Amino acid sequence: NGVVGWVDWNLLLDTSGFLGTGGPNHANNTCFAHIHVTDDLELLVHDSYWLFGHFSRFIPAGSRFISHSLQKGAQLGVEASVFLLPDGKTLVAVVSNVMGSEDKTVKLVDASWSSAAVVVDVPARSVITVQIDATQPGAS
Repeated sequence: NGVVGWVDWNLLLDTSGFLGTGGPNHANNTCFAHIHVTDDLELLVHDSYWLFGHFSRFIPAGSRFISHSLQKGAQLGVEASVFLLPDGKTLVAVVSNVMGSEDKTVKLVDASWSSAAVVVDVPARSVITVQIDATQPGAS
């Protein structure tokens, strides 16, 4: 059938289950969902909901995850995922786990780019996506 991967995703769980986690499920595991319904019937939307949506919106089908190194990423409180898009461009998704209001600056460098590095500001508790054309890294 051509399937090479999938996401097993709970759309919505209630918090009244075992330890408020929406479980246990059929395998006696606790569950997580990006959205929970509280005992007061209010929606509790977790940060992961927005991250999942961001990746779904900006990483098109046919993209390939490529290896990368984010020097000092843990120190800065940022993580990155790098993808090669079907059109040959590079997409870098940078996630800031920094609590509070401290913004970070990240420099993106690749030996195949024909000019200088791309420098981006990453606000605290955010996800940003940078699309880079290998021939003109600052242009996209």
